[in-house]
Amino acid sequence: MAIDIDAGIAKARARAENRQSVTQPVIFNDAQIGVKLTAMTDDQWRAYTLMHPPRASVRLDMNASVNLDSAVREYQGVVLVDGDESDDLLSKNQDGETVYRWPEVYDSLSRQDRENLAFALWMIHDSWYQEALKTAGKAQTGSPRN
Repeated sequence: MAIDIDAGIAKARARAENRQSVTQPVIFNDAQIGVKLTAMTDDQWRAYTLMHPPRASVRLDMNASVNLDSAVREYQGVVLVDGDESDDLLSKNQDGETVYRWPEVYDSLSRQDRENLAFALWMIHDSWYQEALKTAGKAQTGSPRN
């Protein structure tokens, strides 16, 4: 069976165009709100994860190949959602400069919420790959399987 290069490239491009987002519930200011994370492209995610190397002493980081704590804390484009209202976390400081408040919000969240956000960030970027490995392994004999 020949490898269909064009089909593989087309599927990768379609996946890149169909960026997933997830809204993860958290407790903030004594209320449950959503934190919306939108996936980067594969190339952006790869460059971003290289700036957040995994901590050797943290199994979750080693499994994900990224320091998920710092990756979530520094993630750009996070939006808080409460019903029909949303906040892009951009505001002006006293000097009139635009500041991104997500790192402050992230630091105020519980350990449980930060862990859930880390999983959500991993999920929108990398979980498709695990499923693709399973599907590909079942579809073709002779392929490596996990």
